[in-house]
Amino acid sequence: MLRIILLFVGGLFSILPAIAQEEFVLTQTGKSDYNRVSLTFSSTYSTCFIGPTTDTSSSILFYNNDYKESFRNQSKFHYEEDTQFIQVDLGKENSSLISSSFSGNIFGKNANKNFDYFLSLSNDKPLMLNLNYAIGDAEVDLSDLPVERLKIKTGSANVNLNYDQGSPNKLLMDTLYVKVDMGTFTTTNLHLSKANVILTDIGFGRAFLDFSSIPDKACNVRASVGAGSLEIVLPDSEIPVVIQFNDSPLCKVRLPKAYRKIDKNTYTNYDAELNPEEMLQFSVDVALGNITFSTK
Repeated sequence: MLRIILLFVGGLFSILPAIAQEEFVLTQTGKSDYNRVSLTFSSTYSTCFIGPTTDTSSSILFYNNDYKESFRNQSKFHYEEDTQFIQVDLGKENSSLISSSFSGNIFGKNANKNFDYFLSLSNDKPLMLNLNYAIGDAEVDLSDLPVERLKIKTGSANVNLNYDQGSPNKLLMDTLYVKVDMGTFTTTNLHLSKANVILTDIGFGRAFLDFSSIPDKACNVRASVGAGSLEIVLPDSEIPVVIQFNDSPLCKVRLPKAYRKIDKNTYTNYDAELNPEEMLQFSVDVALGNITFSTK
């Protein structure tokens, strides 16, 4: 069953729960025969870490009793058919920090890398994750977790999505959706998400998609860039890649020199017949922003 551990520990950069504070346990009664978990997590302002745990208990644990009552009031549970839905909203608790932290985030003065809390997910049931960040910094490590769908929205927050080498998604992910308003979204080993479709919507922010290692399945990446920037690192020529874009006179698109034009605004690195079941496909719409495709 799903285990979520929230460790409200300022000033620590560790996910180990060996903390000299009283443990608060929140339990939920209800049916236990559900097959998947849908988690919606929203934070107005925070620095947070989300990552895997091997513990498969059903407890939700908190460290630091200052937060337990507010968190109890801001967490909701319900069931629909074979799915448990969990909704966590930390917006009210942190709303007073918005005005004092917004300018620091925009102008790069907020350099605190410590995490306010940690959230750990077990890998025994399929997960559908909806993660929303307004302001702050977030590290999302989904290594070795069974994620069916993933949605990440960042207002002015800086979010990094990571997969460790050798620890891919335990499932084939249907869709990975990312929306970046004014913040940043970066990735490490994105091919290990095993997503069929990746949708990226960038307003004034910046995104970095790491496809530098060879994926073991095809992927369709669709990106829309307003006035922001998108950088995509591609694998070497061992896998076919097709890039198609709709640009404007006010944008800038950079492609690797080895890519050749095969149609209007369509480029590839491959000379043989293209097989859609084996290739990376990129469809990009750009208005005023910049898009850079590069290889390691």
